[in-house]
Amino acid sequence: MSDRANPRALLLGTPGVSRDRLNALVLAGQMRATAGPYYPDDPYEVETVGERLVLLSSEDEAVALVQVTRVDVFAFSAVPLEFVAAEGYHSVEEWRRDHRAWFAAEGMDLAEDTMLLCLWFRLLDEPPPPSRPARP
Repeated sequence: MSDRANPRALLLGTPGVSRDRLNALVLAGQMRATAGPYYPDDPYEVETVGERLVLLSSEDEAVALVQVTRVDVFAFSAVPLEFVAAEGYHSVEEWRRDHRAWFAAEGMDLAEDTMLLCLWFRLLDEPPPPSRPARP
């Protein structure tokens, strides 16, 4: 886990239009969660509740500071509407369609039993630290 003075980075989507759109949703308060593949044997340290993360732009510039409020692991087929809504979607079907398409474009197949790390966060009302955070 990162410490308060050196939070880790939160990178949404892919650099460019995707990341810019997702960051704008976070800043507008319309996105409070994100999901990614979960690999239990991966040495990457999973985020923890209370951890602060720096939201990065496509140019790796600090955009905002967020705090993790909840961490869940769900099978792709079991991601609940509560999470889908926190990611800014109105239906599970729409969320699944968009996520299948995005992951396919990244070369990954999302099977019904693919495990996802579902990260919930809140936007903090303070500026991000000036130094560049450690990228995941």
